[in-house]
Amino acid sequence: MAFLQSAPPPAPPPPPPPACVAGTCEATLSADELLALADRLTMARRFAEAEPLLRALATVPRLAVERAFLLGYIAAESGRLEEAVRLFRFVLVQRPELTRARLELARALALLGRNQAADYHFRLAGAAGTLPADLARTVFAMRALLRDRDRIGVDVAIGIAPDSNINNATTERSLDIDILGEKVPLQLSDDARQTSGLGVTATLAARLRQPVGETLNLVAEAFARSTLYPSAPADFDDHALNLAAGPEWRSGDGRTRLSALGQVSGRWFAGRLLQRAGGVRLVAERTTDRATRLTGIIDVRLLGSAIGAAFAGRQLVARMTVDRVVKQSLILTAGATLRREDLNDPAFASTEAGLLLGLGGELPRGINLGLSLDAARGWADAALPLLASRPRTDWRYGARFTLASRRIRVLGFSPVVAYSFVGADSSIPLYSFARHRVEMTLARVF
Repeated sequence: MAFLQSAPPPAPPPPPPPACVAGTCEATLSADELLALADRLTMARRFAEAEPLLRALATVPRLAVERAFLLGYIAAESGRLEEAVRLFRFVLVQRPELTRARLELARALALLGRNQAADYHFRLAGAAGTLPADLARTVFAMRALLRDRDRIGVDVAIGIAPDSNINNATTERSLDIDILGEKVPLQLSDDARQTSGLGVTATLAARLRQPVGETLNLVAEAFARSTLYPSAPADFDDHALNLAAGPEWRSGDGRTRLSALGQVSGRWFAGRLLQRAGGVRLVAERTTDRATRLTGIIDVRLLGSAIGAAFAGRQLVARMTVDRVVKQSLILTAGATLRREDLNDPAFASTEAGLLLGLGGELPRGINLGLSLDAARGWADAALPLLASRPRTDWRYGARFTLASRRIRVLGFSPVVAYSFVGADSSIPLYSFARHRVEMTLARVF
């Protein structure tokens, strides 16, 4: 089909001549010949003639993708954008590698003002190696325009989360402490040991971008996450809030973006403020080619703690990630992180270095897949009195596997199921734990 190919296909054989009886002529066309005729009519923009032919092919399942694409194109060109989006999504559910369909979907989403979703699909389409250079440049320019035009963005996810260890605690029943060289067992309370529960989760992410110049924006961000455990034996409800605002600059070609955001954050656990923080986040983002993006982040905060002055101090996080579009519909991510928590008590001050590897994107049959693995090594500045004679060292590791359906959409939301594992092996058993969590949510899937 011409519309889904980069080069014109060979001309189909001519249909058999019509049979005429008493001045009335009838011609028989096969399904392929009917599709080829509808394709030629669509290319000639004779939509009123092409559409009935395509509707007549509804009973031919093997041509469903080609038929849906042509109907989607006709709908988009006729101003029926919602219908076009639905049809192009159907095409990509079956064939996520079809770049032309993804470009048309991105165009329709942009015309509807769904800039974030349009940018996502333009990025995947722009990374296709078969895309002509001039079209690739146009796609990149469109992405830069969409990001500047995306003044307000809000993402919401709600769901439930069975969790094996809602307090990240140990399974040990007692802890040996050192008193005058003697090991004395200390019994741990139930609240200090691993507790499971069923959580009710909600996440909100909002972003506001206000242009103040040709290449300069003012950006404000808000992120809130809440998990309630109504059936837990004690109060383990967990809430987090982060607010940030500041300038964002981009280069004229849109390939480089720099931002400096002041931020404040807080975390509440078991009904009380656990930690508060304030500082600055610096972000540098560079798109190096059609498929690759580099991102560097430096996050500096002053920490305050309601637990005690020993847990207050400074935190520095430096992170570098590279993500690349592969196989036209998947994104591969790799990164490295260095974290320094310079707290008032050296026994709780620590340094951590870690690596991340992830792969996510679209599969056939309307499935979105995400897989990530991370590992980190941490070491404390000083030994914890009574618990160890040497500074604590930890290995932390995690994995996350996510499945989402693009076939099912309710008010723009799709079902998402995610399994995550977080574990730590520590030189002090009190800090070793394992946590398994399953989240079943409704969220936006582009």
